[in-house]
Amino acid sequence: MSIAYILDGYNIIKSDNTGKLNTGSLEQQRNSLIEFITKARPQGSLNNKITIVFDGLSSNEDAFWGGNYNKSVINGITVIFSLVENADRLIERTVSEHKNTSNIVVVTDDKGIRHNLGRTNARFMSTADFCNKLFKKNINNYQAKSQAELDNMDKINEEFKKKWL
Repeated sequence: MSIAYILDGYNIIKSDNTGKLNTGSLEQQRNSLIEFITKARPQGSLNNKITIVFDGLSSNEDAFWGGNYNKSVINGITVIFSLVENADRLIERTVSEHKNTSNIVVVTDDKGIRHNLGRTNARFMSTADFCNKLFKKNINNYQAKSQAELDNMDKINEEFKKKWL
């Protein structure tokens, strides 16, 4: 059974204390979040879906335009920009309209969202926990790759020793 993660995009970006997500223009910050999620896959299985909700208007010309929002898919991540209603209400509506809310994890620190969705079976994750998972997974992927490169270098050095010594 797959899990749907719904992320309060700006809430996550603003709560990042590493400076990896909240530097540069708003567009750069949004792209950093999408890039980190694409690389680190904090949702685990690719069957688990991630939707990021932002306030405002998307600069993506290919975005699908719905009545109150526009939506696009970037590297398998659904990105929604609220146009009329704010992102908080859009997150709440998205969760409430879901058939099985027990398969949803909402990532936000917004007390209003948590309160308004308290009667659903949706689970919540703090932005700090999500960022820790996101950055830890990214660092682990980097370290694993670096270790593989080191192992490969050791193998090459051993081959040189055999030939030249």
